[in-house]
Amino acid sequence: MKKMYVGVAAIALLLSVNFAMAESATQGVPFQALWDAVDFLQGQIDSISLTPGPQGEPGQDGSNGTNGVDGEDGLNCWDLNDNGAADTVEDINGDTFVDTLDCKGEKGDKGDPGDSGSSDWDEERIVALEARIAALEDLHSTLPILVGANLDAYEKPAVEECDISVPSQYATIQAGIDAAVVGDTVCVGAGTFNEDVAIRKSIRLSGNGAASSIINGQTPDGTIYIGGDGAADNTIVEGFLIRGVDATSPNGETPFNVGPGASGIIIRYNRIIAGNGEGPVRADSNQSNMIVSNNIFEGNNSPFLFMVSGVQGPSYKVDFLNNTFTGTVKTTAPASAEALNTWATNSLIQQNLFNVTGSVAVLIDSAYPSNIVSENNLTSDAVVKVGTYSGGTLVAENNWWGDLDPSDNIWGDIDYTPFATEPFAQY
Repeated sequence: MKKMYVGVAAIALLLSVNFAMAESATQGVPFQALWDAVDFLQGQIDSISLTPGPQGEPGQDGSNGTNGVDGEDGLNCWDLNDNGAADTVEDINGDTFVDTLDCKGEKGDKGDPGDSGSSDWDEERIVALEARIAALEDLHSTLPILVGANLDAYEKPAVEECDISVPSQYATIQAGIDAAVVGDTVCVGAGTFNEDVAIRKSIRLSGNGAASSIINGQTPDGTIYIGGDGAADNTIVEGFLIRGVDATSPNGETPFNVGPGASGIIIRYNRIIAGNGEGPVRADSNQSNMIVSNNIFEGNNSPFLFMVSGVQGPSYKVDFLNNTFTGTVKTTAPASAEALNTWATNSLIQQNLFNVTGSVAVLIDSAYPSNIVSENNLTSDAVVKVGTYSGGTLVAENNWWGDLDPSDNIWGDIDYTPFATEPFAQY
């Protein structure tokens, strides 16, 4: 706009000068002087800078234009005749559907097989592994077999592992258990706790050791109870001295009970003493994956020391490792006195010490032959030291039977050879 205004002004000025020149000529003004004035004015006009002004604000957007016309539909890859319909002849793969799977081409030819790899590495690996196995077997043969419980090996949880502490946070063990959530570790310090304890959630209940964390039961059947049917699976009870109460039933109650259908229970590093006429521990039917290790089970005129019941069905894989069975048993109708009575299958009974006195009928009564009884000291004077009354052979090799003639200490089909010729060392 500025450039246009300047141009108009210049034209107007030239017109006025031309008019003046014409008028001056009639008045006798020299023409050259007027022409010089025109040149001066022309120079002034030429020197004017026509710089544009600043950019104005943008105007409002215009309205959208109308949509264009839709394009034509594309062709499906399977539509061989371009008619837009799924024709039977277009079902190339014969699966009764006309779809993208019919667009796949035929398989190409297989590629040539690669070169065979070298077997040198595999052979060297096998040789190395065989040498390693042989070395481990030699090492195992030189290590002494130690049987029985070793309570001194117990390591209580570190402080930072304890979620609940008794009695510093809760006065009783049961209160600590009730406050715990699944997966918690309840740590019990030294002291005597006169209570019965029920565990119905998956926790780790850890004492300060069997010499200092003592639970005195209050009723004949249930100083410790672990719920069954999945309520307390994978619970651990460790590091306690547990005392039962004198039994009121001729069949014998138990201070330590595990409900039926439990899984993953671990009982370790405890000393469990039965009350008069009690059996220390009973696990009801249908247990699975239970580990019982490094415990002392002490009878007190007991009908049994540990029973894995089979009333509602057999259990699976209940292992007894490095336990000590001691104290007294006696025959109490209708059951015969036994140290270990198990209705579990596929279990390992290994490196235990059986040193029971009294009227012992059977030391190890295995209802099923799929268990393995190995490296135990069967030192008790018993009518039968290992027996099974189901079909099949029970493997009971490498045990010390108390003498060099195990044949008079078995009942049922028992494979007892080879056997130890002297007692294993014990903790």
